[in-house]
Amino acid sequence: MSMYHPNYLSHYGERFIRLGLSAHGVSFEQYLAAPERYEIKYENEYRPLLPAQRAVQARLDAISFEVDRVAAEVDELPHRNGVAIEPLRHHCRPKRSRKSDFTRRLRPC
Repeated sequence: MSMYHPNYLSHYGERFIRLGLSAHGVSFEQYLAAPERYEIKYENEYRPLLPAQRAVQARLDAISFEVDRVAAEVDELPHRNGVAIEPLRHHCRPKRSRKSDFTRRLRPC
């Protein structure tokens, strides 16, 4: 076994833990013998999401689904110059009733 300086052990010990190499079956002694080899091999490896991250991912997926649903509804509307226009549902001139006709004159008694 080799003797290492405490600063060397501290630096590469933190990197060993951050990379999670013990989960891959690599011992700390093997890592210290050739740290560059293991860092290159396991640096960009996929790690599963934590429970809190999975909850956030589920919320983002739900929001994305809702955005896609609304976008599909907007795509069905008529467009003018690239902007969706919602057709209005009212009449230009509603029917007038006699009660609302203020131009009518009163009859003299």
